[in-house]
Amino acid sequence: MPQGKTLQEWIRIYEDKTQDKAELPYGYRLLYLAERGFASMKPDIEGKMMVVYQVCGDGKFWRDYAEMMAAGMGLDCVATICTRAIEPYIRSFGWEILSKTEINGQRRYRCQDSIGRLIICTYKC
Repeated sequence: MPQGKTLQEWIRIYEDKTQDKAELPYGYRLLYLAERGFASMKPDIEGKMMVVYQVCGDGKFWRDYAEMMAAGMGLDCVATICTRAIEPYIRSFGWEILSKTEINGQRRYRCQDSIGRLIICTYKC
């Protein structure tokens, strides 16, 4: 079992690694588990998606958590903005890149997961 950390320790890791400030915008909920890290997310009922704002720790766990919450609420997808190089995440999650385009400094990846679901990832360089 991974070594647990306090929320403050996870926040320090996040801020040191990303050079971004950990924050909780209005309407987002902070989720924290000592062994998994933290995530902030909120449902967008109109857009039928779970929006993930910030994640630190076990990214695969928080992705699965967001998918389960979205499914339980009848939402169609999970959405986030990636501020770091996205290809390592695509490889880590085991997704296959179907195509890649770049428009105005934004890279868009069309991917699929292990059961063929479409995944669209956009990275603003």
